[in-house]
Amino acid sequence: MDIGDKIKQLREQKGMTLEELGNKVGVGKSTVRKWETGMIANMRRDKIKKVADALDTSPEFLGYVNFPVF
Repeated sequence: MDIGDKIKQLREQKGMTLEELGNKVGVGKSTVRKWETGMIANMRRDKIKKVADALDTSPEFLGYVNFPVF
């Protein structure tokens, strides 16, 4: 399972729409969709952290090894 799959799975488990997650992270729903489908593979570190926080998980769980602590 890749990072996009994990984001989508967690988002759906929480009953969140693309738009709701985007609002929590500060991006549009199209950006969230691109993360989930792999169209955007290199997420910015601040966005990775915000996605992880919004989904109640860690950047490491999403697949980012040795993620720096903010």
